[in-house]
Amino acid sequence: FRLSFHKNILKKKYKKAIKINPNFKEAYINYIYVLSLQNKWFEVEKISKEAIKKFTREFYFYVSAGLSLYRQKKFKNSLKYLKDALAINKTSVGAMDFVAHLNLTLDKIPEAIKYYERVLVHQPSKISTLVNLAYLYAKSNDLVKGVLTIHLGLQNGADPKIFRYLAQLYLKAGDINNAYQCYINYLKKYPKGDYITYYNLARMYETQNKEKLALKYYKKSIKMNYLFFNSHFNLALLYERLQKESKAISHYILCTNIYPNNFEPYYRIFAIYAQNGEYN
Repeated sequence: FRLSFHKNILKKKYKKAIKINPNFKEAYINYIYVLSLQNKWFEVEKISKEAIKKFTREFYFYVSAGLSLYRQKKFKNSLKYLKDALAINKTSVGAMDFVAHLNLTLDKIPEAIKYYERVLVHQPSKISTLVNLAYLYAKSNDLVKGVLTIHLGLQNGADPKIFRYLAQLYLKAGDINNAYQCYINYLKKYPKGDYITYYNLARMYETQNKEKLALKYYKKSIKMNYLFFNSHFNLALLYERLQKESKAISHYILCTNIYPNNFEPYYRIFAIYAQNGEYN
């Protein structure tokens, strides 16, 4: 039946197996597995808790209970079960990662850092762990640790796409030169780029008075994400500074279409017309 994937029949068979033998652990495991395939998380929670009463040291049931609660957005309860799972199997990197993620979700910064650091010991090049840990260090006003964490990942063979996140840390620290170099390293490996990278490069070029390059990269950013307000707005400001007012207005108008309640593009359009005496 598992091979043919008749999930409802599967549920009945496993339920019947448990009724015949309430201590049949494998039946519980497979029953929970089928329920999770159907996204029936309340039922997964119920059966997992029932199984925990019978098999108090079975790692799988604590994980399934934690996952089901997470899917129901009951994060505090989910964290409790995942910590219990980790207490049973202290070397489970997956459980460590899940506990770290839940602490991050609940904004428990010191706890999240502690568990992500444990994950990093086992998986020193895992991008999600490096990025989350660097973000948490930055949030704790420890940018140096954040930068060093990502450099550690790069030394251990992390994918070069992590240069994007390192660049953002350098930008936050006000280190434009290193941020620029990180974006260049990222684009060498991923020449297609992404709209945030192009937007940040445009901003850098603009601060260096390299208007042609700034225009080019704002346009590249918009090409990748036509609804990104910041690129349209900053491109319009640059056009306005270069006295290309009709182009500036066209991008301000696009800004009003993206965020109709943002007053800034309306004000800039008014200012341009008022400056030219076009009050009508």
